[in-house]
Amino acid sequence: MKLPSLTIVRFLAAFMVVASHFGGGLFNPAPAPVRNFFCRGGEGVLFFFLLSGFILTVVYAGRPLRGEGLRAFYLARFARVYPLYLLAVLITVPIAYLTYKGALAVGKPVPEAMPLFVVQKFTMTDAWTPLRSIKSGWLLQGWTLSCEALFYLSFPLVFLLTSRLSARVSVIAFFVALLIAWGVHAGPLLALGREAPAWKILDQWLQEFPPARVPDFVAGCLLGRIFLDLRGHIERVAGFVIPAIAATVVLQSFASNALTSESPVYLLFRLAYAGLILTLAARDLARPFRPSRLLAALVFLGEISYGIYLIQTIPPEYLQFASLHWGLRLPSEPWLFLLHVTLIVALSAGFYRFYEVPARRWILGRRKAPAAPPNAAW
Repeated sequence: MKLPSLTIVRFLAAFMVVASHFGGGLFNPAPAPVRNFFCRGGEGVLFFFLLSGFILTVVYAGRPLRGEGLRAFYLARFARVYPLYLLAVLITVPIAYLTYKGALAVGKPVPEAMPLFVVQKFTMTDAWTPLRSIKSGWLLQGWTLSCEALFYLSFPLVFLLTSRLSARVSVIAFFVALLIAWGVHAGPLLALGREAPAWKILDQWLQEFPPARVPDFVAGCLLGRIFLDLRGHIERVAGFVIPAIAATVVLQSFASNALTSESPVYLLFRLAYAGLILTLAARDLARPFRPSRLLAALVFLGEISYGIYLIQTIPPEYLQFASLHWGLRLPSEPWLFLLHVTLIVALSAGFYRFYEVPARRWILGRRKAPAAPPNAAW
């Protein structure tokens, strides 16, 4: 099952995350709707988590996830995400080392938990502990891979449970999962109040703590189940794609990009993204795109979106290091952001072609890499 629209949207979501981190020079002077639309890092991650559950459910429908099938599933997931993750961690080791060396030079002690965090970083479990002061210096976006690892571990059980639901119960469970996903973050924060000293710390930790993000993944799985139940009405569902796109664009453009996770607006984001995923998938099945070079280029950007997301901090960090220590002259904004994006995309494309795909083939022991389903972080 090919869903090119969802593959393309993955690139847009990855770009939102990159823009929120490094696009201030380009988007801050822009009108508020433009700035709000693109600088949506948290919302981009939320979209990936929903998409992850949806795609896995649709792709593995009808496949046995027990015995050899279960082993093949876990091996495929490992082959899809870990090789590039390991490479990104290794590439950023020098920057992390220099960061902590610089902290020691000005009298800042390295936390005693550093050895634990190093182990967690290489095992994709660093988001399980609230070591924020350490995380900020080393592949910060890697926390989402801790969440993805938990999603993959839990998917066979979630898939088994959701496959037994009727169409009506799946819809009810989907809305319940969305409420829980919002409530996990909103409940403790609303109870504490914004004035509580621990409010910001708890908010950040809940954003990254893997079990707190499972409800979003489960909602995506239930959305996939709803999609499968609606296959007999695919044309009708596809007819709502324009309203779904319009609703998402309006919400992203006019909702503040300074929202905190207890805001009810995040419920609207979850609903808008779910509608977008559902209708785009239906559109791809009901009215397939004609092959073209433009479509192939856009789909390729979607295929490398995992790399774009994962290595987004590497070119900026090394450029900054070269500027500070070697006197490299960097362009001013917005050209600096455009340079960052160019390097990120070029490196992601190179890694995908010459490292990701060969590594996947080697791990899976096949002559051709399988068409792995898109996953959240990508």
